[in-house]
Amino acid sequence: MLKIASGINNNFRIQAPASNPIVKNKAISFGGNYELKSIGEDTFVSTAVPAAKSFVDSLDDKEKKLLAQNIARAGYSAFNDKNYKLCIANLSKSLEIYPQNARAYHAKASAEREEGMYEEAIEDYKKALELSPDSINSLNLLALTKTKYAKELESTDRPAAAMLRQEALEDYDSAINVLETSQAQDKTRKIADIHSKKADLLMNMREYEKAMQELDSVIDLSTSELDYEPSISGIKKLETKIGSAHHKKGVCLRKLAQSPYSSLNEKARDEFSEAIKYVPTSANSYYERAKINMRNSSEDAIDDIKKAIDLAPERPAYWEFLGNIMSMSDDETDRQFGVECLARAIALRN
Repeated sequence: MLKIASGINNNFRIQAPASNPIVKNKAISFGGNYELKSIGEDTFVSTAVPAAKSFVDSLDDKEKKLLAQNIARAGYSAFNDKNYKLCIANLSKSLEIYPQNARAYHAKASAEREEGMYEEAIEDYKKALELSPDSINSLNLLALTKTKYAKELESTDRPAAAMLRQEALEDYDSAINVLETSQAQDKTRKIADIHSKKADLLMNMREYEKAMQELDSVIDLSTSELDYEPSISGIKKLETKIGSAHHKKGVCLRKLAQSPYSSLNEKARDEFSEAIKYVPTSANSYYERAKINMRNSSEDAIDDIKKAIDLAPERPAYWEFLGNIMSMSDDETDRQFGVECLARAIALRN
């Protein structure tokens, strides 16, 4: 898996060839602590000794690789400092000297993604995968970048956006296939995470039935891990993942329901109840269940929305929902309380 963290090694030295007209019989140190000033087609200027094109051309392949790696370290450091422009500049120069570095392409793509340069990031993730086709991290981030770019294109080029989302699904499938045949640590949980990402994308595409299939995979895989998880914190993470999947299934079922009286709403309520069982602090699951319960029992709806408010009193939608219920009461005191809830919702929104 490709990572972007690295320290800067200032101990790399190249003995310049005696035939080099720029530097003769001197040891050249290319430290990582320099500030990039400019990059042109043939020049790379820094406060360190310039890596002049004629000098670079005089190096053998091993020396070029070492030089490129040292420049790349400065790029990784810039990424960690969130200086994405400098990261891109350094890694571009590194890859110009030695283009066989999958990690450099991955890091450059990640910096481009942070800068909103989605087309460039997609191309560089692809180049990273050409060199390291089993990189789960590159496949994941390639899919994520395509999803973000699709969102940006939605209003101007819907066919292109749809194509990018479909490609992202295929990237996630590739990542799952790689993991299934690998010996990766915690691969079952990693596969579950990818199924969850696929589900989110499918929900965004309004492919709710397909999304539920992915969510079922998340639930099955995560449940299978519960019996083997030794730590309390690990169990809690798995339970949160399972609860979240049940909640999303409930949302999908509500979207698929053709009317308020559809039996799918009852199935959705069951999913929200399962979500609450695994994550009792899920305010949103209580809220979603309250909306369904309102059709059958206002008392159950009130109980659920009050629990949601106890867990997240800062959310105006919860107060507004409770206010609307109480405002319909035959009891004057309840109606007054409903007005107070509606006023609280307005105050929170403002």
